[in-house]
Amino acid sequence: MNADKNDSVVFAELRSVLTAAGYILVVAIASTLLLPDPTASAGTLIVAVGCLLAAHSLWTGNLDRLGYAVFAAVLLAFGLVGLIALVSLSDSSLPAVEWLVPVAFSAVLCGAYLLQ
Repeated sequence: MNADKNDSVVFAELRSVLTAAGYILVVAIASTLLLPDPTASAGTLIVAVGCLLAAHSLWTGNLDRLGYAVFAAVLLAFGLVGLIALVSLSDSSLPAVEWLVPVAFSAVLCGAYLLQ
């Protein structure tokens, strides 16, 4: 009977870690899709913020907050990318776009996580 209780605790912890890994994967995929050059150093900002928030949510047990934050950041970031695409069609000299998207995505991710 005690072994069953230990197994359920292990499975619950494993489920939490896999959920956090899934959220990190979504953030990593979003960062490669949002940037014009996925190998740019700007993408590491997004992934680093996502990993830090995932570690914090695992530590505190608030994976729901992380899920809502990732969802909000992805929705807003794709809207931002659409807006930047419309603006860049009219003006091709936007040097700040490379850093605007990662900073905005990271800010929305942190803000949505902290406001939950």
